[in-house]
Amino acid sequence: MRFVGYDIETWGSEDGYALQPWRVKEGTAGITLSAAYCQGKRNVETEYHSALMEDLRKLGKPVVTWNGVFDLAWLYAAGIDIRGIKWMDAMLLWKWLANSQSGPMSWTLKDGAKRFLKDWPKLQEFIAIKGEEFMPDPMDPYWLTRVTMDAEATALIAEAIWPQLTPQQQHLAKIQSISLPTMAASWVNGVQVDLQAIKDARPGIISEMLNLEKALGLQEISPTGKYIPSKVLRSPTKMRKLLYNDWGLTCTRFTDKQAQSTDKAALTYLADIDDRVITVLKWRELNTILSKFIEGPLACCEYLNSNVTHATPKIFSTYTGRMTYSSRSKKNRTGIPLHQTPRKKEIRSYVVAPDGYYIFEADAMGQEMRGMATMSKDPAMIELFNSKHPYDDGHSLMGAQIGGIPFEEFIERKQAKDPLIVGPDGLRPAGKFCNLSMAYRSGPATSRRVARVQYGLDITIDDAVRWKSVYTRLFRGVETYWKDAPKNARARGFAETPAGRRYALTRWHDLQWGTSSSAINFPIQGMGADQRDLAIAETVITYPELWDKFYIDLHDGMYWLIPITAKVSYLQDIMNALDTIDYEKYWKVKLPVPYIWEGSFGPDWGHKIEFADCEDKNITLEDYYRANK
Repeated sequence: MRFVGYDIETWGSEDGYALQPWRVKEGTAGITLSAAYCQGKRNVETEYHSALMEDLRKLGKPVVTWNGVFDLAWLYAAGIDIRGIKWMDAMLLWKWLANSQSGPMSWTLKDGAKRFLKDWPKLQEFIAIKGEEFMPDPMDPYWLTRVTMDAEATALIAEAIWPQLTPQQQHLAKIQSISLPTMAASWVNGVQVDLQAIKDARPGIISEMLNLEKALGLQEISPTGKYIPSKVLRSPTKMRKLLYNDWGLTCTRFTDKQAQSTDKAALTYLADIDDRVITVLKWRELNTILSKFIEGPLACCEYLNSNVTHATPKIFSTYTGRMTYSSRSKKNRTGIPLHQTPRKKEIRSYVVAPDGYYIFEADAMGQEMRGMATMSKDPAMIELFNSKHPYDDGHSLMGAQIGGIPFEEFIERKQAKDPLIVGPDGLRPAGKFCNLSMAYRSGPATSRRVARVQYGLDITIDDAVRWKSVYTRLFRGVETYWKDAPKNARARGFAETPAGRRYALTRWHDLQWGTSSSAINFPIQGMGADQRDLAIAETVITYPELWDKFYIDLHDGMYWLIPITAKVSYLQDIMNALDTIDYEKYWKVKLPVPYIWEGSFGPDWGHKIEFADCEDKNITLEDYYRANK
């Protein structure tokens, strides 16, 4: 396939602004040059970059960039229409090809040229110009040379990679590329936070931390009176001394370098024998909230002089294909780490919708468990997910098995919000923990640690052993999958999702357990990324008015901005479109279970309500929310 290479160069009036596309609207940053390359022909613009866009649109060929969200974000911020072009990202194509345990540590354009353009006559010149000292003048001839060579190298690399991809990988890359303009727009538009709520929460959190420090005798007084979090509790080295020397506790968990561990898992075990460690755990949780979700947003908003934050979306950031967010642009804090946000409602409520909008979440129901059903072909799981709602709830089925309660009775008690079923320590959370943790063959010690650290469930080793036995008796096909997946991946050299996403496995000799685990995990978790990419593409194609209304991505959930004046039927239509995605058409495989979604909306991330059962199709979201919040 022939590609048109495309690249831009940018300027900023302050340090770092040339990497911050939303600054275009302030007049403090902009595009200086844009260049296109196709089959030896070059086209460069120094202004009015929309004219080049029109040329590319008329050309009708795939236009490839490097780290394309960056380029498209600047164009979008400048008011240039980026739709109607078949955008692709050569850096992401490289990831599709080289996603591997031994894959590249760096995905830069220079490294890509070194790998794929060894015979390019301009390679050494290109490497040299990439290594030249930064030129502050945006119109220096250096930048004209650089932008044209970047565009050329990008096109040539894409043309080198494309034929090496399988037809399935090519197809998935095309689906993923549909989201590039949407993600670029989401970065520019940003995520709004309730700055006053964050400021109001800060004194209370600091007060709690001070009280915990006093209880431990570790309070530190600043000469200025400003609160300083305990250096002992923040430092692994000082914490190690406190726990194992001063308090004389016995270490049962060690780091990879065989140092006494002070991580959360180690602390949960020590808390069994010393209540002071419970206090340490409480302090650490508050410190994380304070640093990442109080001080972080405050510093971010102070730097931006706005309550609209701009975390950078990183597509295909993990080996499974998941997306993450970067909260910094060089040394400047420009966003919050959205993918790390805890599930606590009071923290998520800091993320709010702009005036006139609600945050709409489409959540893939039981995504990982449905993935396990697909990969393991376990008959009990397949029967479960083909049952009518509410009897397609895998976490409730597992909870019922743990508690020895008939499934029908369990569902009734769940709907009645029986705390023994749905409470924080209830049987359904226990069922969810088992399905999402034990599915990956965790041993008793690991299961107990995960239960405590990630789910807040205080279980014993005996509980972990018994629950795993319940799980494997209920879903017998999973144990077979645990054996077959590593064996098949080793024979093929890679693990693969049903849609064709691959992860090469190369460390069978020096990391056998971890490699086997990846062979088991990747097809399921990678399938979640495949589903997300397809869902975003389907949404923006079916509902083009939403193409620049994407707000947040979080694992199995995607979030959009919807006008409060929209009707509930509009969201119901979107959910129906997601529920009826033809996976066989796109992935060329027939899935044994349905992949469905559940929806909710609200004025902030922490306060959303479901709407599936709403019978009044003409009621607005605003009126429905007021009546049901």
